[in-house]
Amino acid sequence: MFVLPQFAAVLHDFGAKIDPIAGVFLALSDFLTARKDLIGLAVAILLATGFFMSRHPDLRATMISKLSRLPLVRAIASFHRTALFCRNLGVLLAAAVR
Repeated sequence: MFVLPQFAAVLHDFGAKIDPIAGVFLALSDFLTARKDLIGLAVAILLATGFFMSRHPDLRATMISKLSRLPLVRAIASFHRTALFCRNLGVLLAAAVR
């Protein structure tokens, strides 16, 4: 949103031929720059909605359940649960709890 428009101006001034991939990024940069207020408002609304939904226990449990089904999140959550189990087992074993 900041650097690419400057490069675009230089490339257009020189009349340089632009790669299709670079053209896509330049078009995306133009789109985001033109609608930055609307995108910022949408992000703020999504964050506020997520914050208020996380304050309600039932909605928070539903959100966590839905998010934990995503492939990457599922793997990370599995590692996290394993780490918690190992940490708790280590504390119990160190305290000689049988």
